[in-house]
Amino acid sequence: MKYADLDPTDHQIVTFLQEDGRMAFREMARRLYISEGTIRRRYNAMVKNGFLQVLATGDPAGFGIKVDAISLVKTVPRAAESAAKSIAALESVRFVGLAMGPADIVVESLHSSIDELYHFVSHTLPDVPGVSSCETIQVVKILKNTWDWQAWLKREPTKEVVV
Repeated sequence: MKYADLDPTDHQIVTFLQEDGRMAFREMARRLYISEGTIRRRYNAMVKNGFLQVLATGDPAGFGIKVDAISLVKTVPRAAESAAKSIAALESVRFVGLAMGPADIVVESLHSSIDELYHFVSHTLPDVPGVSSCETIQVVKILKNTWDWQAWLKREPTKEVVV
């Protein structure tokens, strides 16, 4: 299953779940004038194929997390993927992505204090095998933190390029 296989009904199911992650299939079916079984089948296919995951998210500050940081990590040649996997296993890490550009790995981490962040960037990250350097930016105020995919879903998908 590819993005192009998702049709407007699939997009609407995603929209309903963004509005209310606990919306019943029966309610979605009623709103779309289709069977509950069709909703269930489409939902299960999107989950199985990795297009959809329903979970609760929250604002870190609302949970009392005082420090949010983004770290740009450089690695020695050919070590980025293994280093990223090691970093992803760290308890304070919320996001890890392999990158191209001034960093090989982008990391978001959450900490209970500045001291904890200091230890993370001065001891924990440098001790990960393959890490050569790290630059960290402390987030002081979050202006947007959304998982709203509507603009993405409404755009025209680009054609796949085969090289």
